[in-house]
Amino acid sequence: MCATTSEVQWRHRPLLYYAISHGVGKNVFTPAVMRSKGFERGVHAGRWELSYWHRPALEIFSQREALVFIHGVGFGPAPYADFVDSIAGADTHAVVLELDGVAQRVFSRTPSPDDFAA
Repeated sequence: MCATTSEVQWRHRPLLYYAISHGVGKNVFTPAVMRSKGFERGVHAGRWELSYWHRPALEIFSQREALVFIHGVGFGPAPYADFVDSIAGADTHAVVLELDGVAQRVFSRTPSPDDFAA
């Protein structure tokens, strides 16, 4: 676990990079990888839209706590699918948030801390 107060160093990339990240990353790569690990996509629509991937635990273990994973800056949750799969296992509910702003998507909205908490 790491707690840091330093700002994220950000460098803008060419528009083609964002087109690939958004078009291929969000619409093709991420769904293929996450579905291959047994995740289903969900969307929570509130004041801002939150996309997430959910994989329920096996029925026998359905009362256990859930693992909630938030990906880092990069291409979205797909590169972390193997890691989440290995730490959650079949006996743990797993929820992987997909944050468009952090995943370098085109026209993404960043929620306020209050909206994110809600």
